[in-house]
Amino acid sequence: IDPESRWFAPSDGVLLSKLFDPAIVLSPGSGLSFSSLLLNSFLILPAVWSILLLQEDINEKTQEQVVSPWPFCLASFFVGGGSLIPYMIFRKKRPDAGIYYDDLPLILKIFENPERTAADNIYQQKIAIRGPILLSALTAIILAAFLAPLLSSPNPALLIAAEYNIFMERLQNSQFTSLALFDFIMISLTIMDPMIDDAKRRGYLETGLTWTESVPQML
Repeated sequence: IDPESRWFAPSDGVLLSKLFDPAIVLSPGSGLSFSSLLLNSFLILPAVWSILLLQEDINEKTQEQVVSPWPFCLASFFVGGGSLIPYMIFRKKRPDAGIYYDDLPLILKIFENPERTAADNIYQQKIAIRGPILLSALTAIILAAFLAPLLSSPNPALLIAAEYNIFMERLQNSQFTSLALFDFIMISLTIMDPMIDDAKRRGYLETGLTWTESVPQML
């Protein structure tokens, strides 16, 4: 078997070692900008998936899921859709389960807005806004790491085009990169199902609400 034909070839190991080195990734013209952005996106998407799936299981007022989402959510930070999609086979949809703040662990409470939950003390209100801020900050850092090397060059447009061409060429030669991109697209599209269920639980899609009322609440 040709080593270069495997889904994780030796050249992919070299690529990952470079992607984990900030000195290389943040250097203009490294040829790794889009690959780094793709890899870092697997910090954000699995986190959002985990928030949506875990709240469906940790709820003493409703029957829990047949299979716990915890191991699948943890594994998703390493294998992405390789763990999330199989879990969706066992997941029981519960758009009407409701959100019970007191049943949630701390890691989920920090993502709940006190105005939308039963949070009624100072401590709960303080921690309730931390999650979205942290997630937004992480997203901003990832985007800044992607844009900084490109915008710091004398000709950003030319460098962006060059980086894009390098990434597209890498897609043709690296099964690891092509699978990672396919995984990213797959879990980006399928996340709409648990997101819609979450919106229904919170009443954002109630009959009578206009889009101008429901969309800001969902955001």
